[in-house]
Amino acid sequence: MEHGGIGEQGTAVRLAATLSRDQFAKRAEHFDHGAIFPLENFSDLHKADLLGLTVPKKYGGVGADWLTVALTLLEIGRG
Repeated sequence: MEHGGIGEQGTAVRLAATLSRDQFAKRAEHFDHGAIFPLENFSDLHKADLLGLTVPKKYGGVGADWLTVALTLLEIGRG
C-alpha cells in the first residue's frame, strides 16, 4: 500500500484485521512467552503502510482521521 493509498477507513481496518488474524495471533504465544519484542509484526505493519496512519500526508504519512486510527489499533490489538 502506498502512502496515502489507504483511502477509505474500511481498507485500513480490514488490512489490520487480516494481519492480526493471519500473522500476529500465530506469533503471539512465542513473543509473550519469551518476552520478545514482536519485530516481525512491526515489519508487517511497515510493509502495509500502517505505521504512518497518524503522520500528515505533507510529511509522507497517511494522514488518517482519529476514528480510523482507533479502529485500526483495535484490530491490531486482537492479534
